[in-house]
Amino acid sequence: PTGTPTTPQTTHREVPHSAQTQATHLLASLQATTPQIPHSTDRIHSTELPIDDSEASETSKFVADCTNTIQIPHGSKGSAVSCTMLSISRSGQKLFKDQMPGTSCSAIAACLSQIAVGTIDGTVQLYGTSPTIGWKSGVAFRSHPPFVFGRPIVSVKLHDSRSPEGVRLTQLLVVAADGSFGVYTLEPALKLSYKGTIMPPMSHMLLASDLAGGVHFDTNTTYGQWKTHFDAFSASPQSRSAQNGGNGNQGNEASVGVGGSLQA
Repeated sequence: PTGTPTTPQTTHREVPHSAQTQATHLLASLQATTPQIPHSTDRIHSTELPIDDSEASETSKFVADCTNTIQIPHGSKGSAVSCTMLSISRSGQKLFKDQMPGTSCSAIAACLSQIAVGTIDGTVQLYGTSPTIGWKSGVAFRSHPPFVFGRPIVSVKLHDSRSPEGVRLTQLLVVAADGSFGVYTLEPALKLSYKGTIMPPMSHMLLASDLAGGVHFDTNTTYGQWKTHFDAFSASPQSRSAQNGGNGNQGNEASVGVGGSLQA
């Protein structure tokens, strides 16, 4: 046969996206526009370990360090991964070490009986120590299962106090990158005291500054202002009354979980 060969024509038919694909695109667009609080990317995080001893000298300070590295995990023959190493030292001498493979530390805090380590994978590890001599023992152990928040940890804070009956109260504040926070009572019994999110007021401040065309507030500034007010609120008598179920609500347990509006 003679003549010019013809190129076969193909028709493209639009295949409708499935509901799951549409939900994935929607979630991705929301994550791209939702403001996030930046977490720390420092290589080393340090905090001094408090000691319940009035005669403790400057040379007897105990320090907890979290060092972020890329190395082969202990006991493994695989490839190098991100690891964070928690160590307790005194006068430069390391007394305790514990490795957390596959993640990096983004926040650390300590009180008389606990160390809290927040990581970029959204978990908080808690370490306890000797109930009699505290951090002077130079040792620590994982005292609780990991707290999973699902977003990088921006800030952790531990606070010690005593009830009128002399019972030690240890509280933990955790703030994640998406603005969710939780205030937990660790001692004498583990429970959630408050939960909520700081993102709505932060977003409101950012929007107000943009509309006014004046001073610009970034997420670091608004988070710092929120944390200052929250610390003052946590130390107020009204806060302690609410934690104890004030106004005749003794015995009401807080809802568990992280996120949503402030609840108690």
